[in-house]
Amino acid sequence: MFEYIRIALILVISLSIGITVVYKFNQGVQAADSSVIPDQVKTTSANYSTALPKITDVLLPLFFVVILSFSVWSARLINSTPLFIIIGIMISVGLVFSALIAETIWDGWYQQPDIATAMMNMKLTPFLMNNLRYFVLFYCTAVMVSLYSKDTRT
Repeated sequence: MFEYIRIALILVISLSIGITVVYKFNQGVQAADSSVIPDQVKTTSANYSTALPKITDVLLPLFFVVILSFSVWSARLINSTPLFIIIGIMISVGLVFSALIAETIWDGWYQQPDIATAMMNMKLTPFLMNNLRYFVLFYCTAVMVSLYSKDTRT
């Protein structure tokens, strides 16, 4: 799960950089004279600039759902011991603290004017990153429940 937080943060920052580049490129295209850049290119650039954040907005929540479902499925296959409760609680605390650090990094990144302007059409990714500690706590709870809710009858 530590890797999920790191990958999620890298994914979000990379996507925001890409979206910012496309947004700035679109501003340059729209500001150019029509004799240099045709109106059809300006329209296509504007459409791409507004569609890209909406498309990429689904990636992080989809990534979270895939990681959660794979982890719950994998936890169902592990033989449980009482030691896992102590280890699970310790890992959960570490993950929540890691999520808090990632939220702080995200908040500082998202407060940049260029990033905030370019990502203004995104709804799911900022919501997920602003509440990452709750999603990580839900993840830890789901994995712990699936680890201990197995039917031992064969």
